[in-house]
Amino acid sequence: MENVFLHYIREMDEIANEDYTLVYFNSKVTRANLPSTGWLIHMYRKLPYRYRKNVAHFSIVHPSFSTRFLIYTMYPFLSSKAWKKLHFADHPDELFLDHLVERGVIEIPKEADEVQKETEEYLKSTQKAFEQGLMR
Repeated sequence: MENVFLHYIREMDEIANEDYTLVYFNSKVTRANLPSTGWLIHMYRKLPYRYRKNVAHFSIVHPSFSTRFLIYTMYPFLSSKAWKKLHFADHPDELFLDHLVERGVIEIPKEADEVQKETEEYLKSTQKAFEQGLMR
């Protein structure tokens, strides 16, 4: 995980000089591969000031219940400014519809596409079962 952090710092060095949108895809994240809260706080504190200051939006795509819960438990420790930057997106297209990111600027990970297809298939089957139940 330390390597991921260092890669982020290197890649973001020029971008972090201006406002930017940070997108976190929580698709297919499980408890086994989720970083601990302590690690996240430690890494956040290591970020140079301009990296924290210039985040215009922080979007979490496919947030799980536990991710939302973790974020909301941090409410007392975050400023109102930080809360205004936070955006939960249940569908990757929300990033574009809410004008947080321009199409073509980011690549949607295959895991996010897979989660979206699974969700849409589940909703279709649920709707079909519901309609069949009403027809009887």
